[in-house]
Amino acid sequence: MAASSLIRRHILTLPEGGTFTTRDVLCFGTRAAVDQALSRMVKARKIRRLARGVFAKDPSYSEEYSLFEIAKLKAQAFGRKITQHPWTIASELGMAQAVYND
Repeated sequence: MAASSLIRRHILTLPEGGTFTTRDVLCFGTRAAVDQALSRMVKARKIRRLARGVFAKDPSYSEEYSLFEIAKLKAQAFGRKITQHPWTIASELGMAQAVYND
């Protein structure tokens, strides 16, 4: 079966707005075949490219993805972890002023 068919099957299993990386679909064919299939799907507006190697099943462009989400997904594809800086977490919890004053 062609790589594009296998990739389409994989994408159909994702929920609307679901994300995936190129690494997730490399098992379906050669790197060149996967890249070409993904490129064609983006041009046909079947999937949405969020960043290099990061895609979403969001052809209507209705979902919003934060840069942190995209970076985290890309890092996970390579077995890495991304965390937020402690100051950012404190700011989101309303604790930044307390930390600064101490």
